[in-house]
Formats: sequence, C-alpha cells, structure tokens
Amino acid sequence: MKVTTIPAKDLSTDLVAAWTDIQSADPSLDSPFFRPEFTQAVAAVRDDVEVAVLEDADRYVGFFPFQRSRANVGRPVGGRLSDFQGVVTRTGIGLDPAQLLRQCRLTGWYFDHLIASQTAFSPFHWTRDCSPYIDVSSGYDAYVANRRAAGALAVTQSLKKKRKSENQLGPVRFEARTADMQVLRTLVDWKSQQYSRSNITSPFSFPWTVALLERLLQIPDNAEFTGLMSALYLGDRLAAVHVGMQSGGVVHWWFPAFDPELSKYSPGSQMILEMVRAAATRGIERIDLGKGPELYKRSFMTGSIPLAEGAVDSRAMTRTVRQAWHHAHHWARASRLRRPALIPWRWIMRVRDHLQFR
Repeated sequence: MKVTTIPAKDLSTDLVAAWTDIQSADPSLDSPFFRPEFTQAVAAVRDDVEVAVLEDADRYVGFFPFQRSRANVGRPVGGRLSDFQGVVTRTGIGLDPAQLLRQCRLTGWYFDHLIASQTAFSPFHWTRDCSPYIDVSSGYDAYVANRRAAGALAVTQSLKKKRKSENQLGPVRFEARTADMQVLRTLVDWKSQQYSRSNITSPFSFPWTVALLERLLQIPDNAEFTGLMSALYLGDRLAAVHVGMQSGGVVHWWFPAFDPELSKYSPGSQMILEMVRAAATRGIERIDLGKGPELYKRSFMTGSIPLAEGAVDSRAMTRTVRQAWHHAHHWARASRLRRPALIPWRWIMRVRDHLQFR
C-alpha cells in the first residue's frame, strides 16, 4: 500500500471526492468529524494539519488525517475538540497502524475518542468508553414516549420546566439554525465562565477555536456538511445556545451553553428536546451527544457507540509511562479519596490542555 502525506490545505477536489465516497459508504464513519470538510476547516485555522493518502492498485483506499507536533507525534484533527477519531478507509482494507505511522514519519499517534469498531487498533487500546446518542428517526412523540417508558426523569422534568418557563417568562421560541454572530459571542462568554467555574482550561482562550466555529457556521445550510448554531429563547430572553455540526442525517451535540441565571428552567435540556422536535424538518435521524460523564446524556440517550482511548507509539518507554499515567488518573477519579487525589491531576491536566490547544 502506498502512503503519501500532504498538508490538509492541499487536498484536491479529486481527493475530497474520493474521501467523501469512502466515508459515505461506511455507516460507522457517518459522524461529521470524519468528513473531509471538517479537516479542511481545522487546517484553515491551524498550520499543523496533514492527511495521509492511502492508495492500492492505483485507487484511493483511505485517508488518515492528523495534527503533527514538533516532536512528530500525531494527534487527532482538532485535538481536544475531536469527539470521534479514526482512519477513513474502504471496507476490507487491511491496516497495520505501526506501519502507517512509520510511513507518515510519526513516532506516535494518541487517541481518546477512537471508534472501537476499527479493530486494527485494538492492541493499542488502554481503556474503552462509549459515546451516547439519541435516535430521532421515529419522531419527537415516539422519542418522548420511549424515554418516559424508560423512566428518564430528565425528559419528564424538562417538559415540566418548559411549562413553568412559559407561565413565568413567556412562550418558548426555538431557532433551529441562526447565523447571528452575537449569539455565538454569547455562547463563548457563557461557556468560558462555565470552564472557569470548573477550573478547566477553556478552549476559547485560544483564538483558533473561535475562528474554527466561525468558519464552520459560514458553510451554507444546503451543504452535505455544515456547522449548526441553534438558539432557545424563553420569552424575549436568550436562554441557551448550541453550536455543533451536521453531516447528512447526523448532528453532533458539541458546544452547548445556557444563561446560568435561568438554570432553574433547565434551558439546556429544553434545547435538546427542541432539537429532537425539529429533527424531521432538517432530515436528522441521530444526535450524537459525545463522550462524557454528564448525567443528562444518560437520561436523554437511546443508544451508544463504543470508543477507545490509547496510543500507537514506537517509543517503548514513552508509551509505558503515558499508559501508567493514564491508568493512575482513572484510578484517582474512581478512588474514595477522589477529591484530594485529583488536586495534582487538575494542574497536570491544565498544562496538558494548554499544550494541546495552543
């Protein structure tokens, strides 16, 4: 198999078309993160994005997008912003991850949201998790009935909160798609405050992340891939905003934020239900909620996609140390001494996030 590495900004029309054909033919790759347009958008705001083009028998059989560090270590495109990761290949193509990295001149490739169905990477998994999703293909009423039957309290409570907000603040108004940049600025402010309260590095403190969202939102609504910003109003007041992406029938729930002064009305949960209601008009069949410990995701989800975290690394010592660090971190999170044990980890994570976001 021939592997040629090129800057992502140099992807030709033919390469984008071949990538799209391969991605569209495999249901496991239907996330917007696997679209060539996402890689191109990140490459437009960063200068370290590359793509390995895989060829066999004079045809394109796969694409491996990544970000290259100064030490020739690979990261998923978008880094910490990437919620689905992997190699885009034709079905049945044999892949040797270690050899692929050598051909890309990479000493390692680290992943934390790899789709577990890419079994060539199974020997390199450290831990596995899942990414919850909402199946909206049967419509809003069927979804609500399903969640109520499953005893999902968050859904029932959200409906009650909607009635309460309508009585106290006025009608709920939902804009499935808005291009108002002031709404985006409000989301960035709310989300940055949330990160600060949680002592988490804000991705929006790095200019390229905001530039990425702005670029995604400029893609026309009728495109096969597009950024998507939605807004929820309680009465005349902006209460919640969400910025994500849509590819075909899949929407990725990415950056939600709400007015903390209106938290008693659960505007974030109301936003999810309104997105489910509007799904049919936008041809949406699934809303990916992304991996994470948030309890609301478990309540709203109808299924999940297995993911894995790990690394392919030719440096044995580095691989061993990083894997040990990873398992120690997970132990600290699960320990009964969780609060004091995580204090040093928070500082380490902030340094790591700063290095990965910059």
